[in-house]
Amino acid sequence: METETERPTSLWHHRNFLKLWTSDTISQFGTQFSGYAIPFTALLLTSDPLAFSILNASAFIGFAVFALFIGVYVDRHRRQRIMTLANVGRGIFLGLIPLAAVTGTLTRAGMPLLYFVSFMVGLLTVFFDVSYQAILPSLVDRSQLVEGNSKLEWSRSGAQVVGPGMAGLVVQAVYPPLAIAIDATAYMASASVLSRLKQDEVIKPSATSVWHDLKEGLAVVLKDKRMRYSPFSFSTSFGNSAIRQQ
Repeated sequence: METETERPTSLWHHRNFLKLWTSDTISQFGTQFSGYAIPFTALLLTSDPLAFSILNASAFIGFAVFALFIGVYVDRHRRQRIMTLANVGRGIFLGLIPLAAVTGTLTRAGMPLLYFVSFMVGLLTVFFDVSYQAILPSLVDRSQLVEGNSKLEWSRSGAQVVGPGMAGLVVQAVYPPLAIAIDATAYMASASVLSRLKQDEVIKPSATSVWHDLKEGLAVVLKDKRMRYSPFSFSTSFGNSAIRQQ
């Protein structure tokens, strides 16, 4: 956390926050491109509705299965490093699709490549999002949290409003798999900015074991009806979707 005699009146003058905001804005806008381009890429490979259901499921199964374990892991490691590596990983995996298109192997790789990329990007997104929730309080003063969250939400909302239109135009103008390269590049740029955060993040040794924390987290999930049934409702909705579309 930056400690200064005179605290800046606005987070726009806070260097670490600006780096976090810039990194997040870049990745949020980049995500809009792959969000459009991946389904269009799938359309080039298949028209099977079940294949699209599997593609959608592969992006979210990482959260349904591994979120609890990832939460425990994140508590024991540097969040900035996790976020940076997660963005590098997402950039690399997304880059496999335009690479396959350029080398002429996309048709041969087919939908399994999209399933794999979608799963890995979704899994790394869980690592990123869990870390992201805790990074802001370690960067700014408690009195600046509301301002920080509102600015981050502003950039996210802006990306969701403006991004789809931009992404749609690009996907229509170029070969859809190549448009995914924009998101891959955005993740790499985002990781580069994140790596420049000057933060003394202290990880306190846990007094409990990993399994103890897992059981504690599971107990919280089981007590919350909404959280308890979310993995099952996800599986059920996916199964029903697949049956309806066969």
